Amino acid sequence: MVKKTKVEKSIGVAIGKNIKQNINVDYKNIVKTNDVKYPTSKVNVANLEKFSKWIINKYGERKPIIVGGILALLGLSGILFSLNSISDIFFSFLPSWFKAPSDIAVPFIVISVIIFGLGCYLLSLIQYKYESKCPKCNTFYALEEIGVPAVRQVKAHDGVKKTTTRHYKCKFCDFTKSEPFTETIPYETQY
Repeated sequence: MVKKTKVEKSIGVAIGKNIKQNINVDYKNIVKTNDVKYPTSKVNVANLEKFSKWIINKYGERKPIIVGGILALLGLSGILFSLNSISDIFFSFLPSWFKAPSDIAVPFIVISVIIFGLGCYLLSLIQYKYESKCPKCNTFYALEEIGVPAVRQVKAHDGVKKTTTRHYKCKFCDFTKSEPFTETIPYETQY
């Protein structure tokens, strides 16, 4: 990839719906980048923020953390307990007394997954309070997403690197920040 400081013209080539591949043209060279950029939608956190405020105002922070941790651990142990009764191949390291009767194993897995999900949700409510805190004015629930998040995908040797950049602004002061999140989507292996 050649980096140009003076770009005379930019040509957008359509690749898919609302997707453009950038080709920068100057008088001497044509530089083709290996990336695809497109907009995406904002994350709706209105209900998460509302429920987080309600839980914390009603019970404080400590109780939801304790209850959420206990529920997550109970759900995880219930899942292992049920899976151990279905298959001894994957969970042979667990003791034989740590088995559920096989006729109730599937409903027990469903209940355990729900309990695990509830515990993780309670923990995420507390986590959201601190993630939405403005570092400048130290106000909780202050950061809100502004603008349209941009997604950039680049082909790499181990897969497609997908970087989503979201922009946040404080409701109470003039603080703004951009936060990129990168994930690697591995190429499908052919057998």
